[in-house]
Amino acid sequence: MLIECNNCGAPLAIKSNPASGTALGNGAFGNGGIVKCAYCNATSQVAQARTVAPATPPDWQPPRQWRPPPGYQVSPDQVFTYRTPLRVLRAVLTSVFLVAMIMAMAAFVVVRQAAVVAPSGAAAMASALLANGLAQGALAQAQQAIADATKGALAKKGSQNYFAAGGAEVALAKFKAALGSRQLTIRQLVLYPNYAILEAQDPQNPKHWNRYTLMDDLVGTPEPISNDSVAGENKKFFDPDSVALSQLSTLIPRTVSTLGFEGGQVSHVIVQSNLPFSKQVVMRVYVHGPRDDGRIDYTAQGKQLEVH
Repeated sequence: MLIECNNCGAPLAIKSNPASGTALGNGAFGNGGIVKCAYCNATSQVAQARTVAPATPPDWQPPRQWRPPPGYQVSPDQVFTYRTPLRVLRAVLTSVFLVAMIMAMAAFVVVRQAAVVAPSGAAAMASALLANGLAQGALAQAQQAIADATKGALAKKGSQNYFAAGGAEVALAKFKAALGSRQLTIRQLVLYPNYAILEAQDPQNPKHWNRYTLMDDLVGTPEPISNDSVAGENKKFFDPDSVALSQLSTLIPRTVSTLGFEGGQVSHVIVQSNLPFSKQVVMRVYVHGPRDDGRIDYTAQGKQLEVH
């Protein structure tokens, strides 16, 4: 299953039964059903964490970097890097070590056996070469396994890039399908390369507002939004179909080019009302670099507004 870190909102893949004390993906259990985030290193009670998806998609991989969405305990300006859980890495390296030891012992037995059966110089040389080949093979396998353990979780990216051409429209279509409605009323859409968050009115019960998370084409269980937080904000609600999301695939590289930050990359995009400054809906494209951070606001139709 996938849950959210209570501190930074990052997705954590864990087993559905926290009592087992083991974990999958980038979640690491401690005692008492506690999961440790592989991004911000914070711990959360599994029972209190929001469920993103009841089952982890087979091809799901954790994002390489994570920038917290607005509303979490850490600042959205922080960027965290995924770290392979030590428990998983330790288990892989232990297995590799055991395999190498077994192959080395096998090579030793071959040498001893050859010495007993045929102690001639040629036989001893052949046995030595065979033993050396087995040892070299074991070493190569160990090195490859170590490389796979340290980078395997990061090498494969998600199946959908929501920053690519058509990606934002795909995300919205997935949300519509999950909510069972062709038309939605929302107050915010947040897009990451392989992750999206939508705050929308429940089409089946207009009195209720929920937060929905999309990851690798799977929309998770809705998280209720308190009535107090949306009370009096009706002017901030809008129809996402009124926003030219198709423009984002052009605006994203344009923003990076315009800001010109060294090593700058778009971290996320927020689509929301610009109240109280104006009545229009804006698309805010955020860029993060090792030295600078900034954003450019665009109208719902893609016209540039302000540079921040």
